[in-house]
Amino acid sequence: MRKPCKQEPLLNAYLDGELTEAQAAELKRHLADCPGCRRALETLRHADALVRDLPPLAPSAAFDRTFWEKVDALETGSRYRIWAGQIFRGWRPVWAAVLTGIAVAALIHFGRTDALTTEEVFIAQHIELLEDYDVISQLDMLEEFDAAGSGTVKETS
Repeated sequence: MRKPCKQEPLLNAYLDGELTEAQAAELKRHLADCPGCRRALETLRHADALVRDLPPLAPSAAFDRTFWEKVDALETGSRYRIWAGQIFRGWRPVWAAVLTGIAVAALIHFGRTDALTTEEVFIAQHIELLEDYDVISQLDMLEEFDAAGSGTVKETS
């Protein structure tokens, strides 16, 4: 798939004569150097010719009546949407306050359900003792390791 040229969007306007003289002259120079744009321009010219060769369409006899019925149905539906929108528009601050209150209540209720257990409080109060105990247990392990290295086995009770 080829990458589209930056000038391709101007090709329709060029065919329709909507470019200024300077833009049209610049695009003509570009077309001399860009085969992709030349192919795209030829494709557009071919499609334009096919559309121009189509026979003109004649609306049916009931076209006007059905068209205006559809317009009326759309306007009636649009009136209802406008009416409903005006009713709820005045309530927007109220709805915002209600939803904010619900969100705050949910945060308060569900935000902190994990209260500290008594065990966690005990650990927090005696953390220094627990750290000392951890050091002591590691010393016991080192003594056992040292005893195993010297060939004697220390009995544990």
